[in-house]
Amino acid sequence: AARCALQEDQTFAVTWPSSDGKRYTLYRSTALNEGFQLIETDLAATPPQNVFVDRAAGDGPAFYQVEVH
Repeated sequence: AARCALQEDQTFAVTWPSSDGKRYTLYRSTALNEGFQLIETDLAATPPQNVFVDRAAGDGPAFYQVEVH
């Protein structure tokens, strides 16, 4: 399961378990009923865990989806 944490610099760090040979696509939404927008694609696995710092999240809530390839 992915986790998201607000950092001291007001960015979000999204972490999830990763596996060798996998690639990931990350999506963000500010409201679950509004759908998700693509924010990063073709992220390489960095086992045992990937970390993505979302510097463009802005103020307010953020929800993330991680897609495995």
